[in-house]
Amino acid sequence: MEEVVRIDPEVRFLGDLRVLAGMTQPQLATKIAISTTALSNLELGQARLTDEVADRIARALDLPKATVAEAYERVRTRPAGDPA
Repeated sequence: MEEVVRIDPEVRFLGDLRVLAGMTQPQLATKIAISTTALSNLELGQARLTDEVADRIARALDLPKATVAEAYERVRTRPAGDPA
């Protein structure tokens, strides 16, 4: 998937990690036992990422929890008007 979706690891948002894993929002939401709306809000940086949910996302995407937290923080603190 990284050959098709070329996003520098240092600028990836939470949604990018999901896409790179080849998952849709509904698929990941189901796998981590939250609603698709809740996942969407996390990916937009509009909801708080708890440690528990970060752990579940990291396990589901087979990534370190720190990678998930960093991607979330990037989207949460992006400049106004920047797409998520």
